[in-house]
Amino acid sequence: MIVSFLTGPLSWRRHAAVEQVLRQLISEYGTALHLPSGDNSIAAHMAKEIGLAKGTILGILNGSTERLSENTKNKLATFFNSVAVPKIHPAWLSSRSLAWISTAKDSPNAGIAK
Repeated sequence: MIVSFLTGPLSWRRHAAVEQVLRQLISEYGTALHLPSGDNSIAAHMAKEIGLAKGTILGILNGSTERLSENTKNKLATFFNSVAVPKIHPAWLSSRSLAWISTAKDSPNAGIAK
């Protein structure tokens, strides 16, 4: 994969991690949430359901979003938690890897501040 000179490889990996996390959640819980297929349709459906802009969700899905605001993480976690077991912690949406999320899902206190 060719990485743009302007974004650089490290930046691309950060963007890709946010995208991969959301795509993994959609893959795991999309059917239960009655999500349609295709990024535009998914973004429109999720935007309507959780009160985020369609462009925000599309930005995540197309890899152009590096960091999610606390509000966005909370709304996404609430949306997926309507069907997710175990419950998703908003902090997981900032993860840099899918492997970390898999580990966190197996640990009951992962991602929870003490």
